[in-house]
Amino acid sequence: MGVEIERRFLVDKMPEINVEEIKNIIQYYLPMQEWLAVWPGDYNEIQSLLIESTTTFRLRSIDNLAYATIKGRSDGATRLEFEMEIEHNELELIVKNMNYPYVKKQRMVFPVKDGLFWEIDDFRGDNLGLIIAEIEIPSENYPIELPNWLGEEITGEDGEWSNHALAINPLKNRT
Repeated sequence: MGVEIERRFLVDKMPEINVEEIKNIIQYYLPMQEWLAVWPGDYNEIQSLLIESTTTFRLRSIDNLAYATIKGRSDGATRLEFEMEIEHNELELIVKNMNYPYVKKQRMVFPVKDGLFWEIDDFRGDNLGLIIAEIEIPSENYPIELPNWLGEEITGEDGEWSNHALAINPLKNRT
């Protein structure tokens, strides 16, 4: 993958739209050394991320698929991201008896023009009630039509609104 360019928005209320698919997702955030034990890829391509203090290390379960992902900090709408599929039973073994921070969400995919699509995450568990919509775009200044159901833009606000931040400090703990 390499580079992810996306814009993110809060959503006050789930829009009434025809979604193309719905996925159940759990994302676990691990310490670097434990994550590296399952990373199936080449370390050379992620070397620069391994020395950044803001890098996040994630294992993601999407229905019956599993992925290991490494993400750098956001620079506007852009960030470095590498993701590879891993065996789902490997993910289950790692997180089985550990207390890693995680987020649970249901993702709805809503297609728009130019082959793009909105991903609308309806969070569960400790972030219940939170809805975030995001769209991956080919470039930072790529023009997109913003639907009327979007709220405040939170692109690049990693410290408060990234999935990692929501796993570490969920909404239920915020005042």
